[in-house]
Amino acid sequence: MIGYNPVSGREPGVSWRNVTAGAVSGCCTRFVTQPFDVIKIRLQLQREPIHRKSLTSKYRTIPQTIRTIVAEEGLSCLWRAHLCAQLLSVVYGTIQFSTFELYTQLANRSPLVDSERYPEFARRYQPFVHFGCGSLSGLTATLVAHPIDVIRTRIIAQSEPKTYTSTRHAFRTIVRTEGYRALFRGLTPTLLQIAPLTGIQFTVYNLTNRVWDQFIERNKQKWMRLSEDGKSQSVKRLLHFEKTLICGAIAGFASKLTVYPLDLIKKRLQVEGFQKARQGFGAQTSYKGVIDCIVKIVRQESVLAFYKGLTPSLMKAAATTALNFSLYENVYKYLSSQ
Repeated sequence: MIGYNPVSGREPGVSWRNVTAGAVSGCCTRFVTQPFDVIKIRLQLQREPIHRKSLTSKYRTIPQTIRTIVAEEGLSCLWRAHLCAQLLSVVYGTIQFSTFELYTQLANRSPLVDSERYPEFARRYQPFVHFGCGSLSGLTATLVAHPIDVIRTRIIAQSEPKTYTSTRHAFRTIVRTEGYRALFRGLTPTLLQIAPLTGIQFTVYNLTNRVWDQFIERNKQKWMRLSEDGKSQSVKRLLHFEKTLICGAIAGFASKLTVYPLDLIKKRLQVEGFQKARQGFGAQTSYKGVIDCIVKIVRQESVLAFYKGLTPSLMKAAATTALNFSLYENVYKYLSSQ
């Protein structure tokens, strides 16, 4: 379980272990899932239909998108903006997990919950605590990391010849030509998306962990027989690793599916003012804000356009959350045992 648990016996407070585990999980996860992100962003930003029979679309299916990107830009393009993305993941992961630990501690010690005096009440309402604290941790991390996300999105979205040659060059160019406010483009839909997204992630992850533990408890006779063979520790470690991966995948899938349209709107707004660098990717549209973006997408592309890139996004969300939460929990557990 991630977050402060009043019955775990663990010392309260955010330590270097939380920070390190968050950074390691973010870094490793980003390396594995970056290609999904590149494909997802390309599909999200395309105005033309994503359909195998569409004659006007640059990208029509996921396999065709991968082939086109590799043929035109090389295999390394699937890891485009990887350094920037790594910075984003490390900053976001460190802040998200550390603040979630802090917020759950504050919530459980507050008069409203008071887990020490009313443990049964606290246990029953823990999912609401996890949702609220997860939402706040996501908002906190997003406010800090959003400029990095804007830069990453633009580097991935640009066509040849490149407008930005590096993360530093992109930062300087955006600030010089568009001002510092451009680094926060798409912030409103991002915050609207990230609050329920991270809230659902932490809630579903911890709930599925509880269900998993109850299943193991009901079948403990089977595990006791294994322990007689001297395999109890290895089986226990394997089951814990499998548990964190599976619960993380379920949490990632459920949370992303819930808020996906807001993710697409966010990406469209992040590249606003950057249309000239995307002329090789098809028709471009300018958006004045969230409402204008929604109206134009419905009028020009249909309601289904809000789910462009959904498949790679769900694949990425399931893989990212599974690895992120699993690595965080297991790295933290390892560091605590040393």
